[in-house]
Amino acid sequence: MFEKLKPDKNRKVSSTKWLQRRLSDPFVHQAKFEGYRSRAAFKLLQIEEKYHFIRQCRSCIVDLGSAPGSWLQILHNTTKPSVSLVGVDLQEISPLPRAQILVGDFTESDTMVRLEKMIDGKEVDLVLSDMAPSSCGDRETDHLRVVNLIDDALIFAERILRQKGNFLAKIWHGGAEQELRCKMRTIFTKVELFKPEASYSDSSEIFLIGIDRR
Repeated sequence: MFEKLKPDKNRKVSSTKWLQRRLSDPFVHQAKFEGYRSRAAFKLLQIEEKYHFIRQCRSCIVDLGSAPGSWLQILHNTTKPSVSLVGVDLQEISPLPRAQILVGDFTESDTMVRLEKMIDGKEVDLVLSDMAPSSCGDRETDHLRVVNLIDDALIFAERILRQKGNFLAKIWHGGAEQELRCKMRTIFTKVELFKPEASYSDSSEIFLIGIDRR
């Protein structure tokens, strides 16, 4: 599907390219058709199609960086009604069925305290992280920033995940990736990288997956 973008002499070239890509993106159109809040829903669906860890959850799932809520929509549609869903983001998220939403900075201690109160002692089956820092324009700096976020998410996951629980985090390829993978291997039985079809082929985005917490 291809839609032609209307000309606008005041629009930057980079903005024009981004908008044209969105208009031509089949996953954007499919998300609208199926009622998902963003095309990111299909990334999680494709990961689940390969690994099947969402449907195995029986108690609680924590979704870090959950705005606008498309992953929470997938979690709601895929899990049993008894599974608690907790989403955290800096941005407000419109209410979703069964999801508890926490607005705050995941890296700050007061947000963490509130998050753990929302979990309320439940066994956590799965921690998801779609968090990403605001881009500064320098690829290596952006990579290091997202690695730091994942490291924070991993510390959290190590503390609250049940045995055999799973972890999924978005990362951008870069020099610090290998060190992070080595750390994950001390926590999980298996660590894999996966790039779903819904991720742009020219993007460095990839997903780190930790399977079966030791």
